[in-house]
Amino acid sequence: QIFPLMRRRHLFSGSENFVFYDFFSGEQVDENVFAYSNGAGGERGLILYHNLYAVTSGWIRTSTAIAGKNDKGEAILVQKTVGEALGLNPDGRYYYAFRDYASGLEYLRSGRELCGKGLYAELGGYEYKAFLDFREIRDDDFGSWGKLCSNLSGRGVASLDEELKQVRHGAVIEGFRLAVGATAAVLAAAVGEEALEGLSDLLEDFYEELNRHTGCSGDCRSLADRKSTV
Repeated sequence: QIFPLMRRRHLFSGSENFVFYDFFSGEQVDENVFAYSNGAGGERGLILYHNLYAVTSGWIRTSTAIAGKNDKGEAILVQKTVGEALGLNPDGRYYYAFRDYASGLEYLRSGRELCGKGLYAELGGYEYKAFLDFREIRDDDFGSWGKLCSNLSGRGVASLDEELKQVRHGAVIEGFRLAVGATAAVLAAAVGEEALEGLSDLLEDFYEELNRHTGCSGDCRSLADRKSTV
């Protein structure tokens, strides 16, 4: 499992952007979880490893204390939040997509949550997560990414782009599914006028939704009634 990460080793070879985090399970730091981030150029990576045969969950909020300097050049100990360490935008319109190279799943979190609350993770016994390929997304005028983030509730998926299609075109997809199901039932058996009228209504609803998505203005009722000629 480590071999895909070898091609990205430049992300973790330097120390300038290295940050080690506390992993809070409830109000206590789980000392069995090692969490750190690093980066090179505009790329970022975040690694978590659970060094115990058990299940744990919690948040990465802030780094452990690291050496820094104040305005006078004096040495001090400072802490960074996840948002600061990864250079994230706390604006509510921004979201961050990233992929876990251990599972292959993609995740979506809001910049506001990452910067304010941190990053939530669940880990099994001796499990690791390697979050890479961070990309910043500014939500569209319809709030599509915000809806998707809410729908996922932190869950990982195979493709965020495919899930986004469900958000943007969900009504069309559902209308098509219902119309196809009703059509299959009509074709499978002799049905009466009531069933045919119900099919016409479903087809009309589908065409109306398709009009809204495509900006067309076709006669939905006429299209729906053409079923009898097929």
